Amino acid sequence: MNRNHAHTFMADSHNGNMDKRHYREKQLRLIKDLLKSHNYQQAKIVIKALWALRKFKPQIQFPKVDTNS
Repeated sequence: MNRNHAHTFMADSHNGNMDKRHYREKQLRLIKDLLKSHNYQQAKIVIKALWALRKFKPQIQFPKVDTNS
């Protein structure tokens, strides 16, 4: 979920560079807070999701529309 949300946010052209920078900082704060509270497994999940985002380039699949109706 985290990877998909990050991809959607970063790919949206309406989000400017400052918004994207703020989003990255927010994700880093989340990881820091998880580590501080000893939630290492959750921090690892967030880190892996953000790391996977580097190569995440999904092909958009559109539904087929029946135009014969």
